Amino acid sequence: MQRARFLASLLAAGVAPWVRGEPAGLRFIYPNVNGLGEAGFGFRALALALQKWGRPFELKMAPDPTNIPRSLRALERGELSVMDLGSSAAMEQRFLPIHLPIDRGLSGWRLLVIRADAVARFATVQRLEELALLRAGQGSDWPDVQLLRGASLPVVTADRLDLLFRLLQAGRFDYLPLGLNEAHGFVRQHQALAPDAVIEPHLALVYPFARLFFVRRGDEARRAAIAEGLGQAFEDGSFQAMFATDPVAHGALARARLAERRVLQIANPDLSDATRAIPARYFVRP
Repeated sequence: MQRARFLASLLAAGVAPWVRGEPAGLRFIYPNVNGLGEAGFGFRALALALQKWGRPFELKMAPDPTNIPRSLRALERGELSVMDLGSSAAMEQRFLPIHLPIDRGLSGWRLLVIRADAVARFATVQRLEELALLRAGQGSDWPDVQLLRGASLPVVTADRLDLLFRLLQAGRFDYLPLGLNEAHGFVRQHQALAPDAVIEPHLALVYPFARLFFVRRGDEARRAAIAEGLGQAFEDGSFQAMFATDPVAHGALARARLAERRVLQIANPDLSDATRAIPARYFVRP
């Protein structure tokens, strides 16, 4: 009953599974953030959700690689239909969220990408106060920026992930926190830009977090379609199966070796009440 009530709440505020007056097939345009293309997990999760929705749809990847700030502006203008990113209260005011975590919360378990010559320096870090002596790198519009700064951790920002790797290689900051389900894959992807980048072996930075799909304000039809289909994919286990075999996330927990790491926890005061209310069963707790 609780599960049914939660799934029903995803379609609240007058959102019905199908809105009269919409064309026979809804069209979805998804951004090619960081050049991941259709191999990106967000795109594949969206495709699965729309297949489970079971009504006619058209899903296309935007042709040109982009970054998060440009994608957010394009979503507001209606040039994009949906994107996924880490949630915050401000983001949920700006756009309509679908409150099912497609990262299953793993984005809040952060491994630190550092330069190989800094491994010994990071091995001495025992507390957040010591980590605060070093500089983090983050994307300009990532919600983590304010979260880290709120924990007194200095942050250097850039608009693109590839630029962050370049800046790490150049020593402009000391570490790049990335979700444990994506850190190894991104290090491989950007090895040419940051040949000295490695996963720091001793630490994990942890905070409550969720990566959600967002649509434009007022776009109740697409919000309802994604919510219904994604909810069904969670219920029948097909989402969990895809997540477990994702080529980026596959084996991430084993590679992270969390039992060997010192966990540094910080609070996340910027989660909305609706995100906090997502049932624990939708998350993975390493």
